[in-house]
Formats: sequence, C-alpha cells, structure tokens
Amino acid sequence: MSHCLFTAFGRLRTRARAYLDEEAGSATVWNITWLLVFAGMAGLSIDSSNGYRNKAIMQATADASAHAAVIQLPDQDAARLTAGEYAEKNMPATIHGPVLDTDTDVIFGHWDAETPDVTPYTARWTPVDENGALPEGMEVDAVRVMLRRTRSSGNPLPTQVLGIVGLEAWDVQTQAIAVKKILDNCYNKGLLTKGRFASQSNNEWRDGICIYAEDYLQFGSDVYGDDNIVIQSDDASDPLLLGSSGTGIFPSSNTDSAIQTFRDEHMTIAPLNVSLPDKIPSLYDTLKTWSVGDPWPEAFYLPFTPTKVEVVESGSVENPVAGTVYISDSSIVFKKGNENSNATLANVAAISGDTISIDSSIGRVHSVFMLAHKHDSSGAHQGVIDINSGTQIGNASYCTDRSGWSRFLASKDLKVGSNSQIAGAQFVAGLNLYLGSDGVSMSGIAAQVGSTYYAENNDPKIEPASNSVYGGCNAHFIPGSEVIALKY
Repeated sequence: MSHCLFTAFGRLRTRARAYLDEEAGSATVWNITWLLVFAGMAGLSIDSSNGYRNKAIMQATADASAHAAVIQLPDQDAARLTAGEYAEKNMPATIHGPVLDTDTDVIFGHWDAETPDVTPYTARWTPVDENGALPEGMEVDAVRVMLRRTRSSGNPLPTQVLGIVGLEAWDVQTQAIAVKKILDNCYNKGLLTKGRFASQSNNEWRDGICIYAEDYLQFGSDVYGDDNIVIQSDDASDPLLLGSSGTGIFPSSNTDSAIQTFRDEHMTIAPLNVSLPDKIPSLYDTLKTWSVGDPWPEAFYLPFTPTKVEVVESGSVENPVAGTVYISDSSIVFKKGNENSNATLANVAAISGDTISIDSSIGRVHSVFMLAHKHDSSGAHQGVIDINSGTQIGNASYCTDRSGWSRFLASKDLKVGSNSQIAGAQFVAGLNLYLGSDGVSMSGIAAQVGSTYYAENNDPKIEPASNSVYGGCNAHFIPGSEVIALKY
C-alpha cells in the first residue's frame, strides 16, 4: 500500500514539474497582461484629455460669466442674472447639468488692486459677509463666479473608458474673478460734451451731478450749485463764463477775480474720453437686422426683455406693444403710448434710419431704448430724436430703486421739450443735446455729446434752457468702467 502511494506521489510530482516547465501559451498570457496595461493607459489618456478639454470650456465660461456680471455692478441682482445667462449660453444645463448656482456661486467682493500680482489671490480678494457687507472703506468692485461639474452638484463629468476599473466620473470645477475699475464718476452721473456746455439762466445743479466740457463752460445768471457737484474741463485755459447773482458755490458777481476764485476752488482739470457717440453707426448697423434671441450689444443692454421684432414703414406707430423692438429704415413716430390709447410709452425699443419722435399724445416714457442714425450722401450723420414738451421720462423713484430708466441715442441731435421731467435717462448725441426750459426733478440724468465724425466748427454742445433743476444720483448708465483683471 505504501509502495503504491509513494509511486503515485512521484508521478504527480513529475507531472507538476513538467507543467511548470511547460512554456507553450506563455506569450498569450504576457500579451493579455500588456493589453490590459495599454488599455488602462489609453483609457486614462482619453478620459484625462476629455477632462482637461471640459475644464478649459468651463474656464472660458467662468471668464465670460464673471466679465459680463461685473459690468452690471452696482446692480447685484442684474449681475447674478447676467452670470447665469452667460453660463447657460456657453454650457447649457441640458448637456452639462447645472454648472452655476447663481445664489451661492456668484460671489461679490473687493479686489485689492494695489497689492502686487505675485500675491496669492486669496490675499487680495475680500468677499462680502453673510449680510452682503464689506469692511469699512471697501466697495464691491469684483465678482467671483464658480462653475462646478461634481458629484456634490449632481453633474460630474462621466468618463468614457475608466468606468471599467470603477472610475466612472471626474469632479471638475473652476472659477474666475472679474474686477471692475471705475474710470471716472462723471461717466455715471454727468453731462459731458466734446464741445461747449451752455446753460441759460436760473438753473440749479445739485445732488452730485458732473458737468464737463472740452471747449468752454457757460452758466447764465441766477445759477445755483451745491458743494457735491463736479465741474470739469480738459484745459485750464478753456473759457469759463459766469452770469451774476449766483448762489451756493457760484459767485454772486462775474468779475474776473470771482471767476478765478471759482476756478481754483470748484473746478477740476482732467480730460475725459467722450467717445460713445462714435459707436452709434456701428451700433445701428448691428441692431437694424436684430432678431429675438440674438445677443444685444453688451454696453447698451435693454431695460426690458424683448419678445418680438416688428419692421415698420415710415410713419406712425400707434399703441405700440410692450416687449417689441420696432425697426425702420426711415422715421418712426410713437403715438398714444402702449395699447388701448394709454398715454404711457414703456418697454419698447426703436431702431430708426432717420428720426424718432414722441408725439404729444404720450405723457410718460420709461424703460425704452431708442436709436436714430442716418448717414446721408454728403457724409454727415443726421439721426435725430425729438421728445415732445411736457413728457415725464423715467420713474420718480429711479434714484432709490434704479427702476424705469431709459436710453436715447441719436447720431446728430437729441431734443427734449420744455416742461419735461427726467428721473433716469441717458442721452447720447453726435452733435447737440437740447434740454427744454422749466424742467423739474431732472435727476438721474447722464449724457455724452460730440463725436469725431463732426468737424470742430460744427460746435457740439449741451444746451440746458432756463428754470430747471438737475441732479446726478449716480445714474450708472454709461459704461464708465472696464474689467481690468481676471483672476483664477
């Protein structure tokens, strides 16, 4: 029995040794091993490349969203909305999932522009606290936008190959901080002209309004101005003409010594680049074929959301429909206000190849955008906007809630009739802005006048007639800022 067991064990050992010494099929095993290694490396390469590609898309989207949002400051609600719109346009939720939560991932704060760039951004970025406040002395001038494709946000980036080894998705996130530099407060609450500012008598200037001219400044008699207004010129030698009987900061006499004292104490000499009127022709070319869904030029965003476009022939537009952009190659005359012969014209835009007029049947205008441009055969620009006397422009509450503002752009002249009221309006004219007499509560008004496509002898000017009261209240219409940095 023992002999048999010994023999059987010997045979088994011999066969095992022969099996271990057998080399047939080893190449197959070796190839399978390397095939698995190469497949893993290929999967890692494919999914890594896809991850980096998507992160680059996310970074570009974060940049665009932050850039667009910061331009809306100080309106934080508008900034959040704009950031969300840009994120959705670039990375639709139907494809990428919700990459941006505007309530939590659009964060406002202050950027320390004085500290050198070598400093980590965390040492230069101060976000607002839970109450939306910053430390004393800081102002909100920057927006941080954070985009996410993560498991926690419910939309991680799926892998294409690595799922076979258990790695089914990447977490990808990125951010951008856009910083806004205020160029000059005059852009936001000023009457600015490349030519002359010629105010008639008995006008009041208050509430921080800024007045700027590159040719000369003229104030009629019985003028009043408080300590908050800013009067500015680009050259100390430019004429300053003052009438008598001034009060507030204005001298009571127009002697040379009184005028010189006023210059020394109340005038600033610093040039401004009054350039917006030069953009009117290109803006008109862009908008005359505009369709709902197309992007609206960023610097001239609408005060309402358009829902339709109507191309009209020259002549009257009666009872215009709210939300409509009216486009004409020639003139447009608005009558009767919005539907049902209402005397209010609101939530419409007009793009005209000649003149835009607001008829006397309309007593109030707010939340509108109007652009008139005509380029005739002589090379002159002839676009005119004419607002009838007795028109109330904007909402009385504009200076507190920024509601009801409007924007008017004419490549030549812009005329506001007498007995009008303004509470939130931007006026941009290539040549002249005429503001009628007997205006009351002319607050939240901003204007830029004078373009390079008119010769110097055309005398671009702002002419406020008599017996009116003007105030600034930080209009924030004209883009008086630029994004100076994008930090990651």
